[in-house]
Amino acid sequence: MTMPHRQDFLPTTGQDLQERGWGRPDFILVTGDAYVDHPSFGAALISRLLEADGYRVAILAQPDSMDPESFRIFGRPRLAFLVTAGNLDSMVANYTVNCKFRKNDAYSPGGRGGARPDRACLVYTNLIRRAYKKVPVILGGLEASLRRLTHYDYWSDRLRRSILDSSKQDMVRLVRTIAEKVIHVEVRSREKPILRAVEKAIHAAVQSEEYRVRVNPEDMSVVTENKPLFLASISGLQNIVIESDEEISRGGCVVESDQGKVDGTIETQLEKIQEQLDAEIASEDA
Repeated sequence: MTMPHRQDFLPTTGQDLQERGWGRPDFILVTGDAYVDHPSFGAALISRLLEADGYRVAILAQPDSMDPESFRIFGRPRLAFLVTAGNLDSMVANYTVNCKFRKNDAYSPGGRGGARPDRACLVYTNLIRRAYKKVPVILGGLEASLRRLTHYDYWSDRLRRSILDSSKQDMVRLVRTIAEKVIHVEVRSREKPILRAVEKAIHAAVQSEEYRVRVNPEDMSVVTENKPLFLASISGLQNIVIESDEEISRGGCVVESDQGKVDGTIETQLEKIQEQLDAEIASEDA
């Protein structure tokens, strides 16, 4: 039987990232379980699904719950942290029905208990916030699902509020993440978003005789094909130079002229969504 190579698994250390040539992962999945690459573990299932869709995912299994630096070993993720307490609610994993601490944990290396903190979802999220101020955090798994509403907590014998109430900003970041996903899916599957983006940016630019439009290489053909329509839409516009720029995400563009620049990138659109959400939260708190 051939033993699997380390690179057959998802990265679990900074060295694993370097060996793969990754600058930083798209997602860092934080789990209260040991890393087991099997579909009976939700963390492995979600990670492999994201990997199959082209994302780079690193696994941070049972990080030190007393040290925010343990959440920095991969650097800041490009998109978000994914947080799960593991296959069990952390309080069930750590305590018996008589509220006595469990010495064993079937989901930890060597079966030893105490490798995950109580209420792991909240602890991990707070440590991530201390390590990185404005990074999206997406909660999932059994513990997050059970505690998404006001609930009775057996161990403290009282009602506890939803974990989603712990931070309105977490909800804002989640909405933004969903918006980003929707935008990118639409961009990958349709031609209209890039055409709308270019047309909107051209009309927003200060009038000039010539515009330079920079788009992602994969959007070059469809934008070039529609160049006559762009020229006809602006009175006095004589020429549009369309250029390929790998630094611009699909579906976005930058329009430049001798009068200035209009940023129509996807990132700028998402920032505007973020500003609107922040303003809405601020108005509710006022």
